[in-house]
Amino acid sequence: MAIDSIEVFKTTFAADMVPVNDPSWAANLANWTDARVTGKMDLPGLGGPPRVYTFVKAAFQVALLAMAPTNDASAAITILATAWASAIGAMIVVPGTYIGALPLPPVTWSVVNSSLIDVPSIAAGQAKIQELENAEPEADVLDSEFPIKFHEAFLLLTVSTLGFDSTPPGSGGPLPLNDLLRAVA
Repeated sequence: MAIDSIEVFKTTFAADMVPVNDPSWAANLANWTDARVTGKMDLPGLGGPPRVYTFVKAAFQVALLAMAPTNDASAAITILATAWASAIGAMIVVPGTYIGALPLPPVTWSVVNSSLIDVPSIAAGQAKIQELENAEPEADVLDSEFPIKFHEAFLLLTVSTLGFDSTPPGSGGPLPLNDLLRAVA
């Protein structure tokens, strides 16, 4: 599985969004974002049990609601980008997951110590959203840069998974198995 396509980001954004002065705008934006990526984002090139990504929509919504009304678009975009970064959740990779097309012991995790979304990739996604400062307002929401920048921001994320392979102890294992900076899809 993969995150929704750019076309789905654009058409659902146009259909689901309400004006910022509507009391439900933050919940709508949090729900819209969550629906595009949670349970869909994956790590191409890994096989076995499914990986599970969760966007922390409650954190995103709370950060958006803390935003004071402003006419300063730059300040609003900065808060939006920061809220997005604060809501980047976790990618769960479980034992039995393997690198490549075949589950061979040297590339199959028997133990996963950590699976972390890399901080520099979160910062890159945050910077991508920050580019909305330069976007021209559009009369038609389908022409908005907003869903495009959100889509691009998620695709900048990378994940590093650290653990041990399933080489048997009698064969010198288990050995460290680290998969660094794998791009999401």
